[in-house]
Amino acid sequence: MTNLEKTFEDILVQALSRSDLTEDQIAAMPTLVLKSFAPHAASEMLKGLKRAAPKMLREHKKSDAGFERRNYRRWKKPLDLLELLWNISEEVGGKFNQTERPAAVVAKDYQFEALVSLHARALLISREVLCLLYGGYPDGALSRWRSLHEIAVTAVFLQKHDQEVSHRYLASFPFAALNAAKQLNEHAERANMTPFLEEELAEMKQRCDGFEARFGKEMHNERGWASPALKNPKPTFAQLEKAVALDHWRPRYRWASQHTHGGYRPALAMLGTAESTQPVHLVGQSNSGFTDPIHMTAISLNQVTSSLLIVRPTVDNIVFLQIISDLSDELGEVAFEVEKHSLKEAQDKVKVTKRALPVGKVKKHNKKDVSSRRTRGVRVT
Repeated sequence: MTNLEKTFEDILVQALSRSDLTEDQIAAMPTLVLKSFAPHAASEMLKGLKRAAPKMLREHKKSDAGFERRNYRRWKKPLDLLELLWNISEEVGGKFNQTERPAAVVAKDYQFEALVSLHARALLISREVLCLLYGGYPDGALSRWRSLHEIAVTAVFLQKHDQEVSHRYLASFPFAALNAAKQLNEHAERANMTPFLEEELAEMKQRCDGFEARFGKEMHNERGWASPALKNPKPTFAQLEKAVALDHWRPRYRWASQHTHGGYRPALAMLGTAESTQPVHLVGQSNSGFTDPIHMTAISLNQVTSSLLIVRPTVDNIVFLQIISDLSDELGEVAFEVEKHSLKEAQDKVKVTKRALPVGKVKKHNKKDVSSRRTRGVRVT
């Protein structure tokens, strides 16, 4: 019995010691005592936790920093190459935007605007993937790649179609904003949010009406901007993938969606537990399972950058496209080799340690495998 339970029990016994209580009052007493006891106990406990927090947090931060150093030491080669790929993509994309924007504005080049916007978002998400990998969260990195893949498919699709499709894509934002505003107003009171005023909704609707008159009612549908190109008033993302011959990525896309949604996943069904030999519910960092997020991010960033630069196929752009493509291919091989050899080295080190320990200590050591010491989780028993 914990101290809190003992204290609660003592208070309850004292409350029940009164001789004037009815049967109904006796039955209700535990609930009444708990209602008054819990807030006070929680308040006192929280004060103690806050007093202990500075030391506890320092220890956690020190532990995290140590993990990140070891994690980077293991994955240095592919992470550095992914950083290099990102820097090249950012530099050529920035130069492309700076050089081509004046003429694109004059020509009302909707495709240029759409692709530049998508490329910027792809760079941002790729940085987020890198941060998650440095921190030891490969499953989080994989789920962010999911968004990157959506951007890559959209960029390739827009690059392959005319200005009208890109114009429709840019015009889709007011419709999404109006739908979001209506949904917010529907739940504003329960969600404790400030609803949009009727005047604001009317203004948003008026803007949508103008685009609807130009492009059609299907613009109200999700991805309705792609309706004419796909000959479908309600296009799906899977149809976009198929239209640009990227539908072979669907299994990986669905795989990446598992960590995003709330469906059940067994203890070892995560990238972070890929090298664990014992069931564990992952709750923190892991340096396992980086190969797929690294390589998939490189490929998708390559696809978005290529879609941008290919609309202005200068000699410089074509050379950079080749550099990015070669680097993307190399990344997958480097990451796989790092994963394979570093795991073997760690396993061999554990075997040597086991042989060097006295028999009595070997059994204790066997309770932890090589991956559990670099994976923070709750073990399944």
